[in-house]
Amino acid sequence: MIKELPGERPHCLDPRWSTTRRVWRTKGEREEDSGRHRDGALAAADRKAEGSATRGGLRTLGYEKRSEPDRPLISVVTAVLDAEATLERTVRSVIEQDYDNLEYIIVDGGSRDNTVPIIHRHQSAIDYWSSAPDEGLYDAMNRGIELARGDLIGIVNADDWYAEGALRLVAQTFLERGEAVVHGAMSMVPADPGRRFVSAAPERLGKLRKGMVVNHPTVFVPKSIYRKFGVFDTSYRIAADWDLMVRLWRAGVRFCPIPRVLANFSLGGISYRYDRRQVEEKRLIRVKNRICRGRDWHYLADRMKLSLPADWLIKATLCKQRWLAGRNGGRASGKFACARRGEKDSRCGE
Repeated sequence: MIKELPGERPHCLDPRWSTTRRVWRTKGEREEDSGRHRDGALAAADRKAEGSATRGGLRTLGYEKRSEPDRPLISVVTAVLDAEATLERTVRSVIEQDYDNLEYIIVDGGSRDNTVPIIHRHQSAIDYWSSAPDEGLYDAMNRGIELARGDLIGIVNADDWYAEGALRLVAQTFLERGEAVVHGAMSMVPADPGRRFVSAAPERLGKLRKGMVVNHPTVFVPKSIYRKFGVFDTSYRIAADWDLMVRLWRAGVRFCPIPRVLANFSLGGISYRYDRRQVEEKRLIRVKNRICRGRDWHYLADRMKLSLPADWLIKATLCKQRWLAGRNGGRASGKFACARRGEKDSRCGE
């Protein structure tokens, strides 16, 4: 946390966006200069859009975000590559939140379509962005985590988007519960957007032995936990997010579920499709984290799924979610609770 100097105060650069309502100059400024800085920052960001810059944002113009006692700083990272069709929706879902102590970072892997121009268009509301080749999705996520300065870090990729008011709920939960992984329910959106179903925030984390039951677009991990337990293992190309969740659960990190939809997930992403690479990665992760008890029946079940049509698997998942929603009165199941591996409470994940 950056120590405040006497007389310093946050500035509102643009009241329209959550990322520009509460910013600080990296050096002290006079009271009468605040209007000039506000107009100058937005104009400078717009000027960069005219060039061929490969990085930009408010941070490069001398602005920063700070954690405050009653306003934890939330950092959101978007890793993107050639996502011109969906990035706009993702960006707007972040900058239009109603929580104003928010830092937004976009890491582009060197897109060749119109992704970078879309970033340029919004960079006056983005804290930092860069565009350069990387070693894959999880390498880009790790870069974003390294750049983030928030107390809590969320990752929303370019195919997904946050629900309204999601980050305010996350901040409130973090203030109440302290150092814990905050996560929530997620709306699963198939190709037909009229038929979406809710994937609840799990209360029994023992299901992580089977696969990624935590809804990753809704996950917010404290920066202190990343420092303590590490980031994504880039040796995994598809299931590194699951590996991270398993590692944190096995280490006894608390998970606090929110029984509300925090994000929307587009079905059909790389980690959602079943293929042999994903099945083999999951087997290696179970072995590495020692979550197999005797024969790995989950691996055998995954192998069987390889023989089934992908569309059938998606339909089966949606039918299951619809049944669960009906059983719970159309709501995501779950209560405000912290699940920790080894606790006696039934929600501990065993």
